[in-house]
Amino acid sequence: MLFKDFLTPAIALLGLGFGLWQYWRTSKREFEKPLREAQLQLYREATATAAILATEPRGSTKWKQSLADFHRLYFGPLAMLEDFKHDVGANELTVEEAMIVFKAVLDQADQDKKLRNLSLALAHTCRESLGRSWGVRMSALEGNKDYLPIAVAERDKIKKTKFNRAAAVAQKAG
Repeated sequence: MLFKDFLTPAIALLGLGFGLWQYWRTSKREFEKPLREAQLQLYREATATAAILATEPRGSTKWKQSLADFHRLYFGPLAMLEDFKHDVGANELTVEEAMIVFKAVLDQADQDKKLRNLSLALAHTCRESLGRSWGVRMSALEGNKDYLPIAVAERDKIKKTKFNRAAAVAQKAG
């Protein structure tokens, strides 16, 4: 009898706990759904814009419009939804880093071949970010690793340059 008295409330509590957990999980998914859709749309825009900048002749009307679009994405909406998780390894990139690297090389003259590789690195990084953000672990979402070392090397060069500038400013101030 003591076992029955304990078992019924325990089952009821487990059922209540499971119901609350399901409610929380569904609510979280419903909250994230529009964010994920917006992220996917912005990733499409960013990769399409980067591809145009990497393949169209500099200065053409299409290139200039794409440059304006890239800056709009870079300084605005993409910065809001770039990556939900930043736990990538040292030899990987976040979408934020891929955008920074692309912009840095874009601002230099005569870097068209490098821009093409960085455009592809950005696209592959966006694809991997979607997989991480959505919790999907599929080999189909893994990016082509051929472009990654180029982008990682550029990122590290940019970080080193910024560090050296900051050190020089601190040295002058001190």
